[in-house]
Amino acid sequence: MEKDIITTINNNIKQLKYCMNICEAQLWGGPRHIKQKYLKQLGRLKMKMKEQLIDKKYYEDVLEYYPKIYQVLLT
Repeated sequence: MEKDIITTINNNIKQLKYCMNICEAQLWGGPRHIKQKYLKQLGRLKMKMKEQLIDKKYYEDVLEYYPKIYQVLLT
């Protein structure tokens, strides 16, 4: 189950990176209100990226440590 979740998180990270690239491209041109709009969106995307990276780290730790804990408990 954790492997499926990590796969989904990796897909989310790819999508967020794509969206961040689009926002950064929009910051180079256009009027000021457009730049402000995309700066706000970029900030939200960065927060979501941090959340996804934290979740990924958590589930990787679960995959790494819980099998070891179960082996110790079963012996």
